Amino acid sequence: MAEGSRILRGMLCDLRSNPFQSGDALRFSEDGCLLIDAQGRIEARLEPHELPPGVPVEDLRGCCLLPGAVDAHVHLPQVFMQAAWGEKLLSWLERYTFPEELRYADPAYARRGAAAFCSQLLRAGTTTACVYGSVFPAANRAAFEAAAQVGLRAIIGPTAMDRDVPAGLRTAPEQTAGLYDALFHEFDRPPYSGVALTPRFALSSSPAQLEVCGSWLAAHPDCLVQTHINENRDEISAVRALFPELSSYLAVYEQAGLLGERTLLGHSIYTTEAELAQMARRGSWAVHCPSSNLFLGSGLFSLEAHHNAGVQVCLGTDIGGGSHFSLFESLQQVYGIAQLGGRALRAEHLLYLATLAGAEALGWQSHIGNLEPGKRADLVCVDLQRDPLLAERLRHCDDGDELLFALLFNLRREHIREVYVDGVPRGPALAELIGSLAGSDG
Repeated sequence: MAEGSRILRGMLCDLRSNPFQSGDALRFSEDGCLLIDAQGRIEARLEPHELPPGVPVEDLRGCCLLPGAVDAHVHLPQVFMQAAWGEKLLSWLERYTFPEELRYADPAYARRGAAAFCSQLLRAGTTTACVYGSVFPAANRAAFEAAAQVGLRAIIGPTAMDRDVPAGLRTAPEQTAGLYDALFHEFDRPPYSGVALTPRFALSSSPAQLEVCGSWLAAHPDCLVQTHINENRDEISAVRALFPELSSYLAVYEQAGLLGERTLLGHSIYTTEAELAQMARRGSWAVHCPSSNLFLGSGLFSLEAHHNAGVQVCLGTDIGGGSHFSLFESLQQVYGIAQLGGRALRAEHLLYLATLAGAEALGWQSHIGNLEPGKRADLVCVDLQRDPLLAERLRHCDDGDELLFALLFNLRREHIREVYVDGVPRGPALAELIGSLAGSDG
């Protein structure tokens, strides 16, 4: 056994596979052990009687170890504008979002935003995030640096825009490729960091810029693409007016060459049957963002319609339209919205959406997403005893499935004892980053 290995012992919950597609996906062990090597990989899952002698054991009995959450849709430059009152999507962008994103031209402000963003995500149990970044190169570098400091795995994309936004947020089509090239060569280091091609949405990118994005993607076919689709009825009408020659919102991205298995389409509330069929044919993912959909009054996402069409779905908090940084807290809304649609999701479905689904959508499922030997030890340690009411609720559960559902539905940030990335507790690094944020004069 390699020097530097260690063992975490506690309750283990994760998934073998996608429970929407296969049975027997949930793995639950009331008292299990993870052997973690010196490089931060899970070497083995063991029973307590199988513990090898001489390996240090961190006794976490009374806690549950879950895979780290994977947030597939979140906006870093909106970290300080949560709870912006009263507007729908397009007026919300104009009144609150664009002015806030302009502030990231100030490097000191950008560093503060990056520190707050990365620390909030990790404290909430998110260990990997696919991030809409800034139009300002220095701000994106600050984001990658803050993520590396705390160990957050981050795929970040400069938000490409060249129309219908303030002049200070525009990137001319001829500058777009260079914006991505610089970050790609410096920060595309899976599974630690990556760069996502990020045209914000069809309204903010001209045909010329979309064409440049498509050409850049053709030259970097393994790159992730993230954008928005069919979030708001007024947005859809505006897209139709800008692209009258195209049959649908989705066709804008199809024409630009941006649809494929590495494409994440945020919201997808009003996506038509024809569009869903095309998304399924191309293997593109829909990202369910329940918190922001409700906050902005955009509408209710149909998980059932997407799955019936063969479209894969993952989950995002969508800060700052979203009301919290915790993907686990979003699961309450996922469940309630599905109930309104006539479907009661099981615990394994919820856990999948928060963990393994995001890993698959990002293409990092060989590294993260569950507690499988060979994968990185990205873990959330939930203290089952800290909250007396939660502890009592869990004592009334008859089996692991019921316990996991009750835990996921009640899980809050204050229940999280520690977050591990590569098997390393990230509390000290978080404290350092939060301290730097508090001491900043920016």
